[in-house]
Amino acid sequence: CSEQPVQAASAARVHVTPCCSTRVMFVKEMAKFLYEGIDSAVRDATLTHCPSVLLVRHPRAVLASFGGALQRTATLEDTGLVEQLRIVDDHLRLTGKLPSIILNEELLSQPETILRRLCDDLGIPFYPAMLSWPVGGRPEDGMWAPYWYTSTHKSTGFGRAAAGDSVPSLAPVCDTVLQECMSYYNRLIGMKA
Repeated sequence: CSEQPVQAASAARVHVTPCCSTRVMFVKEMAKFLYEGIDSAVRDATLTHCPSVLLVRHPRAVLASFGGALQRTATLEDTGLVEQLRIVDDHLRLTGKLPSIILNEELLSQPETILRRLCDDLGIPFYPAMLSWPVGGRPEDGMWAPYWYTSTHKSTGFGRAAAGDSVPSLAPVCDTVLQECMSYYNRLIGMKA
């Protein structure tokens, strides 16, 4: 991955990890922020020169994660699905190939298989250490960590949510948004290798 395009983006969102002899730069970004406030030339250069990996969650899980008042006012745009499809379309337009698409549910249930496949797609080595981490947060989790990463900070590896942490039901007002999301989600999963 060429560093030049990414350096022009928000440095606060970039985390470089020396995990192997190949230099790997991991940029965790919410899809919607790739199109908000970033110059299109920088975005296109990043999509052209850096492999993209999309982690896709089922819309029901995304909407449920909003909770309370946010869930009741959620829109299709809030889910990031529109932008994820835009990333796929732009990546295909710019590179002639699809980005890697990973389903959250598959990553949680088959982490080693999914990560080995992803590492192979990216041309980097797989390390068993990728399957676990110490309890707690990381500085790059950012200011929203207490609101979004509570379960992750308690975990030490991939796996299904603990008993009682299943996806809560959605407010009835979300039914329309969920149906709207499903066509975007189905298109994304239909492009997964």
